[in-house]
Amino acid sequence: ETNLEVDGNVDVAGTSYFTSGVTFATTPGVAMTDAATNTVLNALSLNRSVNSTGVGAAGAGVSLAFYIETDTASTVDQAAVIDATWLDSAVASTDSELNFSVRIADTTGERMTLASPGVLQIHDGTIPSFSIATAAGELGVEGDLEVDANAEITGTLTQTGVATFTASPIVNASNATNNAVMVGETIKRSVDSTGVGAVGLGAALLFQMETGTDVTLHNSGQIDTTWTDHTAGTEDSEMNFSVAVNSTDTEVVTINGSGLTANLGLSTTGAVAAGTLSITTPTTVEYLLSSATGVDVSGVAEHVLYTVPVGKSAIITKNVIRSCSGTLDMATDAVAQWGFTSGTHNDVIGAKTLTAPTAATGYMILQPTAENATGNVQSTIGAAGDIYTMNVTTSATTSTTCVVDTWGYLF
Repeated sequence: ETNLEVDGNVDVAGTSYFTSGVTFATTPGVAMTDAATNTVLNALSLNRSVNSTGVGAAGAGVSLAFYIETDTASTVDQAAVIDATWLDSAVASTDSELNFSVRIADTTGERMTLASPGVLQIHDGTIPSFSIATAAGELGVEGDLEVDANAEITGTLTQTGVATFTASPIVNASNATNNAVMVGETIKRSVDSTGVGAVGLGAALLFQMETGTDVTLHNSGQIDTTWTDHTAGTEDSEMNFSVAVNSTDTEVVTINGSGLTANLGLSTTGAVAAGTLSITTPTTVEYLLSSATGVDVSGVAEHVLYTVPVGKSAIITKNVIRSCSGTLDMATDAVAQWGFTSGTHNDVIGAKTLTAPTAATGYMILQPTAENATGNVQSTIGAAGDIYTMNVTTSATTSTTCVVDTWGYLF
């Protein structure tokens, strides 16, 4: 019941209780022996009871405290504490937590907690900055997470706080399939409690960057997806792309089942007229179908320019000849025609004598003719799988190569 100083070994066959301090002149050790070869043996027990008729309640606990001498002679101070406390003290349903405290600014405070539901929290004493919830193999981060090294996660990572990386994060996904898309990262959005999704419910990927003011971040872009029909079995969604315009988050592109809507009223230079461009069928807009390089006009040959995709038809609106290695105006000028018809290839653009461009900086535009070489008053629509070619029927005097762009649209 008073202080005990031990200079040698103490052999205790039963249970030893101390109500005061024990001082050891050498490092103490606890040695236990039994016949088991594959079980854990409890070598040291810290018991906590309530005096008199009192009983334990939530919050009752026992701790292991660490004291270290300070820079003042013979003065020790508490450096750390490991304590266990009841979360639920009912004898048939006890739950507990294990708390780890360290010394910060001359005060010992909790910094890590391991709770029985399967939660590990690292915090500042009040608000968790990092929380891991292990449910069905999932990793849930409820606070801020800073990763300085590699983090390998083989299950699901659920995070409600901020993850800070000191290097660019990389998601590595691998399996044995070599001809299919594998999901590298999934963003999930659920409704708490018994609530369910509704039109407008969404999930987003937000981008923030530091501004011209030190340590000040601002939203620079967002990609989000929301329900336009949340009914199970008939779900419809849209994807929205937003950027910062005059310090305001502004949605500029929306993609849904009806097509694509782009807000073009965002130009601060006046280069783009204000208004909204709605494209309900994106493939009906004229665009660059292909660019064929190294097309040589010095020899009679067919040059493949484009193949119509499966399930589509193609209307060719023009060809552009550009970036030539020399002039096309020669002693003998090349003659070429364009089309889908095998052999003649003149059912889109009839025979044209090529006298331009005369330099690499020039270009020439060739459009379908009202009457081509075969006498037709129409050009041919390319069907799925048709090959569109440029057919050089008369070769030029000198070898000259050009880039030939094919413009049109699919439907």
